[in-house]
Amino acid sequence: MTWGVHHSDESIRIAIAKSPNTPECFLVELASDEDKDIRRQVAGNHRTPKDILEKLSVDTSVSVRIAIAGNLYTCELLLEKLAADTDYEVRSKVAAHEKTPIPILEKLANDKSAIVRLAALENPLIPVNLIDSAIGKLVEKDIKIIQKYKLPLPFVEWAINHSDENIRIAIANNSYLEESHLIQLAEDKAVAVRLAVLKHSEISNCLLTKLSEDEDESIGMMAALQIREHLEHYYFEDSNLF
Repeated sequence: MTWGVHHSDESIRIAIAKSPNTPECFLVELASDEDKDIRRQVAGNHRTPKDILEKLSVDTSVSVRIAIAGNLYTCELLLEKLAADTDYEVRSKVAAHEKTPIPILEKLANDKSAIVRLAALENPLIPVNLIDSAIGKLVEKDIKIIQKYKLPLPFVEWAINHSDENIRIAIANNSYLEESHLIQLAEDKAVAVRLAVLKHSEISNCLLTKLSEDEDESIGMMAALQIREHLEHYYFEDSNLF
């Protein structure tokens, strides 16, 4: 390993720098390597000492600072420092980090970069009121946003449980929804919401079967028609077979 740390071949030094089995003494030495890719690997290694991570947190290479912000073993104090980094990618990594203190998350949820704000809102630790505020502003602009984009899970749950039927209809039309969300919406008290689920492009035969027993006769009939159509398509899609 001593031979590798001083080897002229960059790929050998990189392999040592990113290995989870590399002793700290070698990581300390590689942290001063002139190659930024090697320093980046050291910055992302969970065995790198805290004082070395702190030293690398002011590295001139953005990729090195990003690696530290994404390192699961980076301490809270260093994350707080990196939350003020001039580069939005560094701040977005801090916003997504599971150890970032809530006060810092709240600050990043109001960052000038929407990429950073989104990363903070996707963090499971983010306060619910900030999610409400963020998605509320989106809906004010255009409710179609809810059905068009792949939304963070907190946004989806917010929409599914919203008191406004129109919000629930919009999320039921979102093509990125998971099956579990469609199942939840299929239980909605509003007929219009269940109808939106019925029309979803990714609805399963299992859920269609469930809706075929819906208390609303029209929904039940439309579900039955779709099931029959699916079966006919399955058996007769290749006319060359006959």
